[in-house]
Amino acid sequence: MLLNYVIAFASLGVILLALSFFILVRHAKKTVNIIFAFYSLSIAWWSIFTIPMIVGNSQKTAHLYDQLCLFGSIFIPSTFLHFVLVYLRKSDKYKRLIIGSYLCSVMFGLANANGVLFSGVKPAYVFHYYTVPNYIYTMFVLYFSISSTIGISFLYKEMRNPQISNSLRTQLKLLFLFSLLGYTGGGANFLLVYGIEVPVFTSIANYAILIYGLAVAYLILKYRFLDIEVIIKKTLIFTGLFAMVNLIATTVASLTQSYIGEKLALSPKVSLMITGITILIFYTPTRNFLIRITDRFLFQKKEDIRVILNRLAEEIISVLDKREIGDRLMRTIETAFRAENATLLIKTNESEGYRYEHVFGFESVLAPPSGDSAFLHYFSSFDKILHLEDETVIKQTPPEVRAQAAAIKAALAVPLFHQGQLIGILTLGKKKSDQDYTKDEIEAFPALAAQVAVAISNSQLLDQIVKEQTDKKRIQVIAERVNYTRSLKHEGGNKMVGVLNAAFTMESSFKIAHTRFYERVHEKLTEPELNIHEKLLQIVTKSCATIARNAERVILMIDTMVDGLRGDEMSYTIFDFRLTWETAKRNLEMDRNYRFLVEIDEPFKLYGNVCLIERVFENLLSNSRDALKEGKDGLITLKGSYRDIDGEKATWFEYSDTGPGVQEALFDKVFLQDFSTKPKPQSSTSLESGHGQGLYICRKTVEEFHSGKIWLEKSETGGSKFIFWIPFKNDSQAEGVGR
Repeated sequence: MLLNYVIAFASLGVILLALSFFILVRHAKKTVNIIFAFYSLSIAWWSIFTIPMIVGNSQKTAHLYDQLCLFGSIFIPSTFLHFVLVYLRKSDKYKRLIIGSYLCSVMFGLANANGVLFSGVKPAYVFHYYTVPNYIYTMFVLYFSISSTIGISFLYKEMRNPQISNSLRTQLKLLFLFSLLGYTGGGANFLLVYGIEVPVFTSIANYAILIYGLAVAYLILKYRFLDIEVIIKKTLIFTGLFAMVNLIATTVASLTQSYIGEKLALSPKVSLMITGITILIFYTPTRNFLIRITDRFLFQKKEDIRVILNRLAEEIISVLDKREIGDRLMRTIETAFRAENATLLIKTNESEGYRYEHVFGFESVLAPPSGDSAFLHYFSSFDKILHLEDETVIKQTPPEVRAQAAAIKAALAVPLFHQGQLIGILTLGKKKSDQDYTKDEIEAFPALAAQVAVAISNSQLLDQIVKEQTDKKRIQVIAERVNYTRSLKHEGGNKMVGVLNAAFTMESSFKIAHTRFYERVHEKLTEPELNIHEKLLQIVTKSCATIARNAERVILMIDTMVDGLRGDEMSYTIFDFRLTWETAKRNLEMDRNYRFLVEIDEPFKLYGNVCLIERVFENLLSNSRDALKEGKDGLITLKGSYRDIDGEKATWFEYSDTGPGVQEALFDKVFLQDFSTKPKPQSSTSLESGHGQGLYICRKTVEEFHSGKIWLEKSETGGSKFIFWIPFKNDSQAEGVGR
């Protein structure tokens, strides 16, 4: 009976110790892997140090090992709970729960270090010695049960979430069931502490923990749980070699101590030498055998790589979507070769540059090599596959090429040529099984590379044709709009000029008529009647001014539409911004009623359409006027500078006011057409703000007509701040600017 426990504890300890060791050495980049490694280490620690306690012949020694094994047991619930929450991506939400769990483990650890966690050890059940509990130990058992139950409950709740994928649900279901089995089996050890023995179950309970450890390995292999398959392979190989060494040592020791050893009169030194030689003889064959077994049954299914790649080549050649070509290629590499990573570098249509169209296995974005890099230059004249796992090939490869290949973790580089031109490079990282690429695999790539190159060229040609057709159609549409808008400008502009002249005439005529009327009858009118006539004069004068001002703005808008749609060089120019800014303020009559803080160098020039840019600032000023309610304390701030953006010189603006600003949740919505945070006007023909067109026009002007960018950010005063930039068209326009 005692042997059952020793075997279960030893097997579990060796497997989980090896698993945690390999994870920490090779895959310690991800938080979930690190926590899982320490969780496995806690269980392994408890398992390994439990063995000398239950088989010990000295109470003092057993007490020491019990104290040691409890250090592992103490951190099992906290690391399990932490692992579950990180795996479910809920660790941020339940950060306090995780911290509280670790604090409990630390407190019980301190109690154990001070020798007060348990009372001692004594013979129990089939064990030579076992734990004698006290009230602190009982509190620890209660904490262990609650924390483990919470972790398992999280798994159960997420398992029933209808929004998760079927694959993830299967993983969670298996993890839940095996965790429940493992902790139920482990609970039998606590029952024995209190003298509770469950027939049959108690004697086999620890095998449930072993099954739990093996189940985790199964999850990793079958469902890519934690994506550390190579770790499981190394763990299995390590465990197999460990068993082989122990078997040889036990066998040799038995033979040398038996009748054969006595007849041959073998000394302990000779016995040790025989053991070492035997281990050396069987080590490599055993290792290779374990690798073949794990590869065959768990990892790389020995399918015919040539068949797989030929099938892929036949499929790809008929695909005209570049994205689909890359997706199929990457999927095949990941599944057939089990590569840790891969990249597909493709020459762009627009220039001689290259970019990574498809990658996997990298946490950060890869920067493509420059057009004159040694890496591209090397492959432009090298039409063979570069095998970077071959020492001979590595020595013959230029250092610059090796360095670039190392940066993208390439073990294999396949150049893609079409009509004698390098159009791309496919690279594969090392295999997850740590095996090298075989000769058959490498020889199968040239045919695939040729088909992939043709498919990519065809897709790029199709993209170019579609782009040309789209551009042609867009130009036709714009031309039609321009013609229509010019007609609108002619007809509407003439009508607006008539309205403008009528407003001026009405104002002038009414003033003259009112003056004459006033001179004739003012002595006969009472004071209230005179006030009525004075108010009438103010209303008519103000209305005429409003009509004239808005007629001018309609004319400006028509001119702006034509200029923006036409987009020719005649409507765009380099101009000094200061005059445009002052004109926008004057058009809105904001010169005297508001304070302005303008931080712009003199002169401050930009490239664009003057009418369009002026309209942008009129819209921004109009919003500020509504936000500040013409308050004397209102401050409008405008900052301007020159910046280099994506290698181009640009004018940069930051505009803000001391109003309440826009809610952060609406930052993107305010630029949508018809969206407004202001009350809607009573009539659609009203000239009041609130139609939701102003900021829409601002974005269209900056981004579509001037190829810039505009967005909202929080300002330093707590409100919001508009930031936008407008590029110069070329270097000659920006020459001397900002110096």
